[in-house]
Amino acid sequence: MEFIKRKDENYDVIAPVVEASGFSLLEVTSRLLHEGLHIHIVLYSPEGISINDCSRIHKAVKRRIEAYTDNRDFFIEVSSPGISRNLKSADEFPVFKGKKIKILVNNSDDWEIFLIRDADEISVKLETEDGILTELKYEEIRKAKLDY
Repeated sequence: MEFIKRKDENYDVIAPVVEASGFSLLEVTSRLLHEGLHIHIVLYSPEGISINDCSRIHKAVKRRIEAYTDNRDFFIEVSSPGISRNLKSADEFPVFKGKKIKILVNNSDDWEIFLIRDADEISVKLETEDGILTELKYEEIRKAKLDY
């Protein structure tokens, strides 16, 4: 899997609202369906995401989307990443710095557990359970998911 940066067309509209509220925006996906526009937003905070947080962001984003969508019918879904989230982009690795992660590297069938020490746009620095530091380029990673 390539951990490339993918930006949804509504990302730039939603990101300022989410970030001003103190959360990280992990994912925005938009689909135009028969019923209207469906927007899914995934938030993250090291302190966790509550139902009240999702509701607050939903209301704030709704007002913003109304201004940008010419009052089309739309549905907004706001959620947390979940405890075993599959990481989908290189942008997510720095957000989860200090967290345990399972990684399946290319040409291997065995998941390995690491602690994320640091990450940039090219690679992620990891620590094994034995305390050994290693670095993987995103192109070397087939799959990655949180391990709580």
